[in-house]
This record gives sequence, C-alpha cells and structure tokens, in this order.
Amino acid sequence: MQQTIWGTILALVLYLTSAISGGISSNKSNIPGSAPVAPPAISAPAGNTAKVQYGIITHDSVALRSSPSTASKAITTVSKGTALSIMGVSGEWYNVVLPSGTTGWIAKWLVKATDVPTNVKSGKTEVIGYYVEGYAGDRLSMNSLTAHSNTLTTVMPFFYAVDAKGNISGRHNNEPLEYARSKGLKVIASVHNISNSNFSGSVTHTLLSSGTNRRNAITNIEKLLKRHGYQGINIDFESVWPSDRPYLTQFFRELAWALRPKGYLVTAAFPAKTADSRTDKWSGAYDYAAITPYLDYAILMTYDEHYKSGPAGPVASQGWVRKVLQYATGVMPKNKIVMGLAGYGYEWSGKTGRALTFAQVESRVKNYGVTPRWSDSYQVPYFSYKKKGVPYTVWYENSHSVAAKMRLTQEFDLRGVALWRLGLEDPLVWPKIQTGLK
Repeated sequence: MQQTIWGTILALVLYLTSAISGGISSNKSNIPGSAPVAPPAISAPAGNTAKVQYGIITHDSVALRSSPSTASKAITTVSKGTALSIMGVSGEWYNVVLPSGTTGWIAKWLVKATDVPTNVKSGKTEVIGYYVEGYAGDRLSMNSLTAHSNTLTTVMPFFYAVDAKGNISGRHNNEPLEYARSKGLKVIASVHNISNSNFSGSVTHTLLSSGTNRRNAITNIEKLLKRHGYQGINIDFESVWPSDRPYLTQFFRELAWALRPKGYLVTAAFPAKTADSRTDKWSGAYDYAAITPYLDYAILMTYDEHYKSGPAGPVASQGWVRKVLQYATGVMPKNKIVMGLAGYGYEWSGKTGRALTFAQVESRVKNYGVTPRWSDSYQVPYFSYKKKGVPYTVWYENSHSVAAKMRLTQEFDLRGVALWRLGLEDPLVWPKIQTGLK
C-alpha cells in the first residue's frame, strides 16, 4: 500500500469536513441520474455453492483429497477440530478450504457443517465504533475510544480508499489499533470508494465490472489486513450504480472465498431501505438476500433519512428505522444485522444544510438560548433559532433518541449496533447503549 497518498487524504478530509455523516453520502444528488446498461447476470464458478458455509472436522486424521472420490490423491491429512470453509458440494463430498488456503475434498460425514463462522460467537452482541481522523491532529475518535473501550467490542478505522483498478491507499495510524487491542477489542479495516471527496459510482463501476480489477482489490485488501494485523474487512461502497448490482454481489462472493477461509471477518455497510427496488439510485445495487451469506455481519446505515442537501427532518426517526429493520430481518438472518447509530445532527437554513457534532448542537443551544423540543412521533430532539434574522432548524441524535433505538435491537434480536462516528456523539449515549444491550 502506498504511504504517500496526500491527494487521497486531502479528498477524504474535504469530504469529512463537509459532511460529518461520512458513513453515508449526505448529497444524494451526486448519484448519476441514469445508470449504464445493466451487465449480464454473473453466475458463481462451477462447483461452488450459492453461499459460504463452515465446518469442523469431527474425526482424527481426515484425508483432504484432490477430487470427490476415495480413489483420488490424498493432498494432506486434517486433524480433528480443524475449522474450514465449505465452498461447494458434489454428492456426498464437500469442497473445502483449510485455514492455510489449501483446497480439496472431504467426505460430508467427516464434517459438522454450520452457517455460523467458527471465529464468531453468535451470542456476542456487537458494539462497533467507526474511527475517523478528519484532519491532522483530530483526536475526537481517539478520545471517545479511550473513554468508552469498556462498551465497545470492535473498532473500524475509516482510513482506506480503493480506486478503479483495485489499488488501496490511505494514511495508516497505528495508535488506535494498538490501544484497541490492548483492551481486547477487534480491529477491522474499513475500505471505501471515496474519490475527489465523494463516493464514486463511476470508480466503483470500473472496479466491480472487471474480474481483473476485483481480483486486484481483493489481493490488496488481504495484504492490508496482513500488514497491519486487522481481523477483518468492512466494505463501505456507496453511490453504487443500480446496474452494477450483480457485480457487487460477485465482489462479495469472491471476497468471502478469499478471506473467510483464512479466518478474516468479512463485513459491509448497507444503504438503508424499506423495500428492494432494483432501480433505486441509492440502494438498488445492494441485494440484501444475495450478499448476506458472504458476510459475518451487515451494518445497516439507519441514518440520513434526511440529509444536508434535502428538506429538514430527523436524521433517523424511530418509525423509519423500524421499517428498515422490518424489511432487513425479512431477508437476512437477524444474527448478522447490525443497526447503525448516528452521533451527529443537521442544521438547515432554507434548502441548505450542514452536519453538526453533538458538541456543536449544544453550543447553539447555549449561545442562542433555545430550548430543544422532543418529537413524540419521531422519538428525536429538534429546535429552531434565528441568527441575524435568518431562521435555522436543527434535528439531531442524543442519548434519549439512542435509548429509543436500542429498544429496537432487542425487539428485532439484532447482532448489535455501530456508531458513526466515534467522537461526534452525545457522551451520555454510552450508558444507554450498555443498558440497551441487557
């Protein structure tokens, strides 16, 4: 990975400073009005299953064979208790990949199969924090990480971008990784498709529609994980063209086949939606049901219901989040779904908006002597004020709105929650998150 990538970093900084809600694009008008002609459907390679399964060897000294037959060559022997990934089936044989990357065939009766990866405990509730540095010396995420490491389970550094050819760039900072590991937290690298300060559908199209470019990206992602000791990957591709839907699914399939047998977690950030529209410019590329089998968990970006370039309104109203979860739990396993939490708000004047941290919200409350109001219907706070005669409206998230959303994690029996991003939030959300997990 290149280390001198200041052009990319500058673009990321511009993006982060113009839209704090970086986990989801806050300018949906940047999405092309018309997508290219839909590509042909992509099928899984011959002999492979429609999803990745897992298995544990149940007998001593099991032979891994070159083909699904006892008469075929024994490649190696596998000891009892070895975890593996099941990539295909032929009759009474599994096509498997060992943690070493070696592939072959093992008789079904020698393997206990499961849909749950062996390195993931299904009973563990995830509390994920995205770690972002918007500028040199930005300590907001680090301060939040050190203050709340007892609640977090996973940290996702938002450091890396992928280009159209599959090259990875970014400014790595080892400090949060070392601290998180010292507290027993998982650290998962987040790779995004930001180019020139915006999530780029055209860059992603070139990447996804080329088998060579996809392979390059996957190879470089694996190198990144190995180099810095990450435990997995989080893919945050946004503004993906709807016509690239089959390519996006194929990318996750290939990513899972490459990384999961080696013990890496594969996760993704999903655009929130309440129904599956294949032509929707924002979420149409994401086939929830088709992609999820290749993931250890899917983070739903249940925020930006209203965004800075649209009309004023709640960032994530309770009713809207509920509808997103109702749809998601109908097509994905609940134990893979992670609900996104916003740590920020928006301020609008007319048709123009900007993102605010909770600290900035509190500053406006104090400076303009306003009293925040609570929306019973939306379960979020808001207020209005005037500056030099110009009216402003602010909708935001705080500990009370997060407490309401935490009730949904129990109602829908979700895998957990993910905060975008560490350092923007109301500090009082953390006790609410802890209480909501019980």
